[in-house]
Amino acid sequence: MTRSKFEKYASSRITQHQSSVDTDALWKAVAPEAPKNKRRVVFWYFLTGLLVMGIVSAILWSVTNTQHLEGEGHAAVQSEATLQHAEAPSKPTTSGNQISNEDQTALEQKNGKLKNETNRVSEQQKNANV
Repeated sequence: MTRSKFEKYASSRITQHQSSVDTDALWKAVAPEAPKNKRRVVFWYFLTGLLVMGIVSAILWSVTNTQHLEGEGHAAVQSEATLQHAEAPSKPTTSGNQISNEDQTALEQKNGKLKNETNRVSEQQKNANV
């Protein structure tokens, strides 16, 4: 038999075939044994989703909190510099460009505080990066 003759023979046999199986009775017998949709699966998906959201939230909070703390250190230095600039003597002295001794001493003290604050912030950043 050639291939085309075999295909014709097989297709005629298949189309003429009739089954004596009662499908309704078969499903009634199989249905009690079929696995049912369990609620436990939904619970585990829900629990896994909560766990993933918690981990992502913790990571984002940690990153944001670290950046916020670094930003506070820079803000403290900036606010101190702004304060120093705002409190600088604005009254002219007798000789024009000269600053009085009191004003010079006050500026040196504020400059020292600013340097200490800058050093403290840079040490905190180094410790945070380690």
